[in-house]
Amino acid sequence: MLAFFPGELAAIQDETASAFDTTAEILRNDGGEETETGGEGEPDWNVIATVGALVLLVTSPGDRSEGEKAVTDERRLIRLPAGTAITSANQLRIGSQTYEVLSVGGDFAYGATVDCQCKRLA
Repeated sequence: MLAFFPGELAAIQDETASAFDTTAEILRNDGGEETETGGEGEPDWNVIATVGALVLLVTSPGDRSEGEKAVTDERRLIRLPAGTAITSANQLRIGSQTYEVLSVGGDFAYGATVDCQCKRLA
C-alpha cells in the first residue's frame, strides 16, 4: 500500500487541479419519473455543481475509418478534481457540449482526480 506524508496528497491534488483548463457543470435528471399514464416524463437536467475539468480524447470501440473519412463515437476521458461526487446517472456539460457519463473511476495518480469515461451527445 502506498502511503503519503501529511500534506503530500493535498499537494498532488492541488498540482493536478492546476492542469484543469475548463469548467464542467454536473447535471442531474430531476424529471423522467413514471407518469400516471405509465410512460416516462421528459428528462429535466439541472446543474448541481460546477468544477474544474480537463477533457482528453481517447480511442474507443466505435472509432473506425470509412474510406478516407474517420468516424468516431465521440468518447472522451473527462478528468475532475478529487472528491467530486458524480455517477453514471449524471451528465456533464462543458461549454455547449453535453456528455453522457458511461463510467466513473479513480485515476492512476492515487486519488488526485476522478476520471469519467464519457460519450458526447448530439
